[in-house]
Amino acid sequence: MAKKPSLQEVEQRVQQLEQRYRDLLERVEIMESTTFGVVAEETDLRVPGEDAVVWTFDDYLDKRPFKVLYKSLDREDGQIELLLQVTGAVPDANAWTGKQKEVPVTVTLRTAAGRETHATFQRQRGNRVDPGANIHVRADIGVEQAALARQVIVQHVSR
Repeated sequence: MAKKPSLQEVEQRVQQLEQRYRDLLERVEIMESTTFGVVAEETDLRVPGEDAVVWTFDDYLDKRPFKVLYKSLDREDGQIELLLQVTGAVPDANAWTGKQKEVPVTVTLRTAAGRETHATFQRQRGNRVDPGANIHVRADIGVEQAALARQVIVQHVSR
């Protein structure tokens, strides 16, 4: 017959199991928090949240002759807005300053499934293209497409 453990041995084993349980709970909490885009204090691990969006800009819009000062994807209104600052001479200045509202910038939205939606930006404010000037542009992409977007690709289009 097996010897019965003493009360002290049982209590020690219970404490070990409780500590193991707490350790496992902590691990699960860290995994759950990083899965939803929250960074656990104990770790540098960052995992994008379910509704995180990856933004990509071409050099024309991110270096010269423009610099992105502000970007926004409004999932409720289905709009993308950019505030661009002119940083140098704009080769196609007429496309930015004429009476037309459409500017030579397109956006491609990609869903997690790889489906794409395309739109062209419209000028909202600003029609000067001298260095230091700001231009506010907006693209309407639809609420459904905005809700599913995981990647936003913004590019200049030569005309």
